[in-house]
Amino acid sequence: MLTIIKSKTNQIAMGRADADYTLIGRDMAGKPVVKSIKAGTVVSEVFQSVTLVKAEDKELKTGQHRTPPKGYPTSESEYAVPEYFEFPIDTAKRVRSAMAYFNKHSWHSDEHKTTAAKRILRAAKKFDIEVDKDSDVYKVAHRK
Repeated sequence: MLTIIKSKTNQIAMGRADADYTLIGRDMAGKPVVKSIKAGTVVSEVFQSVTLVKAEDKELKTGQHRTPPKGYPTSESEYAVPEYFEFPIDTAKRVRSAMAYFNKHSWHSDEHKTTAAKRILRAAKKFDIEVDKDSDVYKVAHRK
């Protein structure tokens, strides 16, 4: 099983892969790195950030990516759904777009949808975008 160990400056993926995985991270210069790991391989990699994706999960839905799309932000923190580089929220225009398409997206889980809604609201606040309390994004972010 692969384990991610986090420190203040980087993350280490280590262990023996129990299945085929794709490691997605950034090298020390901040460039995206994608590594395919076969089951049984011993892994010890250092990244600034890392995401593990089981290789069986190869089928991506429309709009999902394992690495940032060309011309879009490279930092995971600039996306409402960082695992798949979905819904960039790095500009006011993109935040408005994420809010408009929020309810048209097929979400992985309710928790996933709630997390994305909260990230979109934080970005809206950052860009001084007023969000109506009747909007889907607001309702999802504030449900209990």
